[in-house]
Amino acid sequence: MGWKDQFEWRRFKFTYEHPEQIVLCQWQTDTSIPTSYLLFRMVFLTFYIGIWYAGIRMVNISIQCGCLPSINQGSILLYYTTWSEIFCCIACISSFLITITQYVRENEDEKTPVFECKTWFKIHLAIYTLALDSSVGLAFGYFGYVYYNERRYYRGISYVLHLWTGVLMLLDFMLSSMPTNLFHFYLTMSASLTYGIFSWVYYISGGKDYLGAKYLYEILNWEDTPWTAVLALGGTFISFAVVRLSVFAMFRLRDKIYVKYYHNDSEDTAATRYFVVT
Repeated sequence: MGWKDQFEWRRFKFTYEHPEQIVLCQWQTDTSIPTSYLLFRMVFLTFYIGIWYAGIRMVNISIQCGCLPSINQGSILLYYTTWSEIFCCIACISSFLITITQYVRENEDEKTPVFECKTWFKIHLAIYTLALDSSVGLAFGYFGYVYYNERRYYRGISYVLHLWTGVLMLLDFMLSSMPTNLFHFYLTMSASLTYGIFSWVYYISGGKDYLGAKYLYEILNWEDTPWTAVLALGGTFISFAVVRLSVFAMFRLRDKIYVKYYHNDSEDTAATRYFVVT
């Protein structure tokens, strides 16, 4: 899958040439699921569920200690950080279910690989793309503006929520053999636009953030600086396009490394891994 191929209309769709790329680890040479890869999926799933639990606990503790008297338990759902975390949790749950389903089938069929081109795989590819780009883009946006420009109440968990979720999603992407397309950035752009519209509707409805301010983020202050909010949305579109370009470059590098150091032309064609690098 070369750079020139990305400019074809079919690349806007969530299609793939080889279903084993959705299931397998990038750095294996056969087509069976290693137990270690299944354990890796379990660890990642536990991490993201743990982050979600820690975020809820942080809210409850803040209420109990009176640090944030105006906060309420549902307020965490108002922020793009939570939206991104939900995307990551769903992607990790789907990855784990796909992996364990394949693992069980292999055990039942004496390690015979069974890869089916299901609708589930296409949905998973879309969710995974959204989770990856959102978490990485969130890290840049949070530490590029919010952290240094807004007076917010922070705990150590904020670094995990805004930085490590994106870092670990990139690690997951480099370890897995998930395919990706350059123009799939429209997914994250759509999510960003949806959140911008949501923040505006929330503002005109009289909503406030957990500190009682009339905006969820200072940069999205629709009353005092509406044009700044519009420019901020435009900036997120550009940043997500850059993130998608970077992810696709990593995808190309990942597959080139595999072909150079792991691919063996003498392997049995029935067990050959398919990575098209041009």
